[in-house]
Amino acid sequence: MNLPGKPLFLEPGVAWLVTLDDGVALRVEAPGRARSLYPLPRLSRVQSGVQARWSTEALLACLRAGVTVVFVDARGSVHGWCFGPRRREMTLSQRLREALREPQWPQFWQAWQQQVGVREVQRLLRRMSLHAVTAADPKHLHIKAMNHMTALWGTGPGPWVRALQRAQRALSAQVCSDILGDPQLLCYAYPGLNLPEALADLMQLRLDGLLLSWPVKDILSQPPGQVAARIVEERHAELYRGCAELLGDLEFVLREWQP
Repeated sequence: MNLPGKPLFLEPGVAWLVTLDDGVALRVEAPGRARSLYPLPRLSRVQSGVQARWSTEALLACLRAGVTVVFVDARGSVHGWCFGPRRREMTLSQRLREALREPQWPQFWQAWQQQVGVREVQRLLRRMSLHAVTAADPKHLHIKAMNHMTALWGTGPGPWVRALQRAQRALSAQVCSDILGDPQLLCYAYPGLNLPEALADLMQLRLDGLLLSWPVKDILSQPPGQVAARIVEERHAELYRGCAELLGDLEFVLREWQP
């Protein structure tokens, strides 16, 4: 397994005993402390007090797994390092699989979507030159955009919005497949999580912006499905890049996440 970036700190001054458990985890214990297991694939490095007693097997397992061990005294002065071969960076699919196993995943996923939503609101407001408008949440701004379309078009935009949403979901699935390369992660690898649909939902305000900027006569003169196909065809690079940027942002925050 590649580097997930989660450090382990063993408090200096404590008589820790560090051994290897089944060849895949560090077993850490000390008098008066609960025994803990730390899977090696989830560790990036270990900072250990010099008083800790390490078994040879545990130390070698860290080196083989690419987990750096640094020894410090009670004042924080470094006494030495043990380095193994450098591990390759995790792919996004590997990071996702690790994250989906964490009990805190639902909170992380909700927080990330909220952060993206704030940025997407700001993006659409800039596109519409509405800098002075107080930013609403994405759902409220989407409703405002639909109301604005109704006023411009003289008819409800629902059929065109839904057709473009369907086309975007297909494109989002393509982007996820291209970048993740793991079909099992796309739909319900975690209960309720459909990644292509989630990305398409996060792209909704960008779709609203495209519809608002499209010539009204072109929209009203063609069936919704044809309008959606034409928009996706002409703006394919922009929409593809938008989805890829969202996945890139997800990878960045997963790299920094410490559950």
